[in-house]
Amino acid sequence: KWETVIRDSDPGPRASHLTPVLDFNDDGVDELFWGERLLSAEDGHEVLCCDKYSYRGHSDIIIPFLNFETEKKYIFTCREGDERSGVPRVVTFREDGSRAWTALEHGHMHFAWLATVGENGVYRRIIMAMDLIRYPGENGLVTEEPVEYYFDAYTGEQIEMKFPCFGSWLFPIDINGDGYSEFYCSEGEYEGWLFDQYGNKIKKLDGMQVKNGKILRKFECEQLMLADSTGVVRVYGDVEAEPSELFKKRHSYKGYHAFKQRLMASGYNHYR
Repeated sequence: KWETVIRDSDPGPRASHLTPVLDFNDDGVDELFWGERLLSAEDGHEVLCCDKYSYRGHSDIIIPFLNFETEKKYIFTCREGDERSGVPRVVTFREDGSRAWTALEHGHMHFAWLATVGENGVYRRIIMAMDLIRYPGENGLVTEEPVEYYFDAYTGEQIEMKFPCFGSWLFPIDINGDGYSEFYCSEGEYEGWLFDQYGNKIKKLDGMQVKNGKILRKFECEQLMLADSTGVVRVYGDVEAEPSELFKKRHSYKGYHAFKQRLMASGYNHYR
């Protein structure tokens, strides 16, 4: 239907490992997030380009998200390329593309996620960003333990989270529908364990992640689809889940969650 060419000489960011698709500016037409650049799904024209004249690298993760209390929209990214001095590695933008906050001026930011923590009806959205420590050695690339950072998603305030493993080995999921994230460990010593936001073990599950989200709609919780070593696929969730108002709002907002579940059939857009 259309083709857009972004030349090497053109300014602005270059792609990402995620490609969210949604009507971010509420004009009735979906936008394709090609990294920090938003393209119209209708005709391919550039709707918005964050840091167009100050960043020319690759953005590892791109996460558009919403403050459900204020209805304000944000775009989070962590960056791998363009490691010039003074170029921030972690950035959250406002809806108009201006910077809400930045963090870190060095690092190969290789992975990130967005989660919701808190208690007693108070919700706080947080971001984990991982700096991959990798460099050339005598016998090839040397990879050391990653350095991980946690931030308040709206302010950029650096916070502390206590998990028994690397945060980059975890991914958040609201498996009981209360609006708060639990965390599934996908590798390492605690592979298969589901943790609460304080790092306490909840349950050991079996298998490699295939998909997550509200897969079976009759259950009011997010679920994990895992495949074990024999090829058996199971879906885990809370069959007695009582959804919070935040959970219901999040999963009904403009029908996007159901749409994203279909988009995940590509095997690519798994993070949120």
